[in-house]
Amino acid sequence: MKRVSHPVVAPVAAAFVVLGTILFFYWTAAYRFVLSNDEGIFLDGARRILNGQAPYRDFFILMGPGSFWLQALAIKIFGMTLAASRAVTLLDYGVIAGCVFWLVARRSSPALGAFTAAVCLILETADPVVALPNHRWDSAALAMLAVTIVASEASPALLFLAGACAAFAAWVTPTVGLVGLALGLYLLWLRRADGIRFAVGGIGISAVSTAVLAAQGALLPLIQQMLWTGSNYSRANRMPYGSRFGGYGQLFAGSEGGELVVRALIVFGLTLPAILPPVVAIVAWLRRREAANLIVVIGAFALLASAYPRFDVPHLTYAAPLFYALLAPEFARFSSNKARVAAFLGTCLLTTLFGGYAVLLRFSETPILSQVGNIRASAEDRALITGLQQQVPRGSTLFVYPYLPVAYFLTLTENPTRYSYLQPGMMSDHDEQTALAELEAAPPERVLFFDLPEAQILHFWPGSDQNRLRMRQIEAFLAQHYRPASEIKYGSTVFRVLERMSTLAATRSLPATPSPEPAQPSRPGR
Repeated sequence: MKRVSHPVVAPVAAAFVVLGTILFFYWTAAYRFVLSNDEGIFLDGARRILNGQAPYRDFFILMGPGSFWLQALAIKIFGMTLAASRAVTLLDYGVIAGCVFWLVARRSSPALGAFTAAVCLILETADPVVALPNHRWDSAALAMLAVTIVASEASPALLFLAGACAAFAAWVTPTVGLVGLALGLYLLWLRRADGIRFAVGGIGISAVSTAVLAAQGALLPLIQQMLWTGSNYSRANRMPYGSRFGGYGQLFAGSEGGELVVRALIVFGLTLPAILPPVVAIVAWLRRREAANLIVVIGAFALLASAYPRFDVPHLTYAAPLFYALLAPEFARFSSNKARVAAFLGTCLLTTLFGGYAVLLRFSETPILSQVGNIRASAEDRALITGLQQQVPRGSTLFVYPYLPVAYFLTLTENPTRYSYLQPGMMSDHDEQTALAELEAAPPERVLFFDLPEAQILHFWPGSDQNRLRMRQIEAFLAQHYRPASEIKYGSTVFRVLERMSTLAATRSLPATPSPEPAQPSRPGR
């Protein structure tokens, strides 16, 4: 296959790939609600920013402020709706697809580039929970754009943009700064002038971000939070390479015969983010004398390393697109036509399976008019949304314990504490005492309470501090001052809506030590 040589064809084709990707995911996912632990972190943080609060100074976040700024901007422009909150992620998908197209097309053909971009995005978003807005998508898109610009040996002006993208990716996810560091060192080594331009772009965006936080009085809290994250997050959230919550065995439970084959194919597709990097490493070693694609290999493995300490499959997913871009042209180099046809048909089968699921999921969802606009959801999720809106008045004060920040967004309520969530086994004694002091100072009208069993915590976060799996002081406060008002059932989980005792009949009561419920709404991310 020939490289793209016409100066107009590639940019126009890339624009169509970007636009087509955004439109497809707008149709399938912009209005989709899937209950997850982490999406609400960014939605609640964006609302806080729009209400005048500053990250770190006024509310707790683990990562950089970039995604919160982007999410607040999207909601400010498009309105306080679920669909508006997906705008940044839709753009991320478009950028990722465009970069995959460009990197493949420059080594082979536009047709293979477009095909690879489609395959990559469909497989990457096969898990609806992983496909939700996340800082990892934002930083991956920015880092990929920086890698693509550098790999394309773009004009000097674009290298300033590449540096700015790489730097802002680190302001979104600090560990993704590894990509910018790798690109910068590569350029300074081989193309010093370009390296200086790249560095200037990065320094510029970092200076602006630093100035914003300094003006808000949030710079020192940022430093303190990064130190907290280094000592608390890494230990509680460490996951080995290629792992997944619950293990792989559960994916095959109860299957046999033809169903076992289908499940094996599904598991293979879902596990590709862990399979592709070692394959690329082997190919890169075999082609080590061909240095033309070295910068993409460097960027890909730097982005992979930035997943630390979470090397489970969902977190490897965010780094996978660059590996698709590296491997696709290798199929075009197969000397055997039969091998190329077999690879093409196998890829089409896998993509059709997951793409068909996305379309079927889109048609299986039913609409609901919520306080945050039109939403499409499953029957179970619809019942949760309806229950929350009926039992938690809009504009009231609410505290969710321990971990479901999306409830604040769905009910448009105000949280009197600085914590959108409290992760047992990760939060320190100081965090619990801070949250408790804020609850005592401004007791919320309602509490959304569900118990997270200790075994479930260790299942999701095996590195958790086992001495911190319960927040006894907060639970005692809730037991003393709140009583059950109603319940919302979600599968095997029961969410209790609690109200302050003064607003209820004295006959209701809440046990001092809540009894555990058997399930957690959805797996955690970050």
